[in-house]
Amino acid sequence: MVEHCYKIAQHTDAYEDNLLETIEQKELMDIFYKAVALLPTQKKEVCLLKMEEKLSNQDIAHTMQISVNTVKTHYAQALKMLRGYMEKIAPVKFSYKDDIVKIGMK
Repeated sequence: MVEHCYKIAQHTDAYEDNLLETIEQKELMDIFYKAVALLPTQKKEVCLLKMEEKLSNQDIAHTMQISVNTVKTHYAQALKMLRGYMEKIAPVKFSYKDDIVKIGMK
């Protein structure tokens, strides 16, 4: 009987797995947006326009009145800064270098 109860207690169904994933995803997004808030102004604006508004580099350049190359540079530098920050805060959850881009694009 105890063994049976133990097996039941150890069983996690799909709903609980999905719930845990959703909670972890929200926590990671909260950390991510706190990191974005720490970016220099233009880098932050480029990131938000790209990730939230889904604007192209050309559209961001037009909106911010900067060159497309400047947009690309700001975005690349911002991602590097975000990766560094996220690896310090959540090293296990950010073991792959493209995680930030994937999280931000969801």
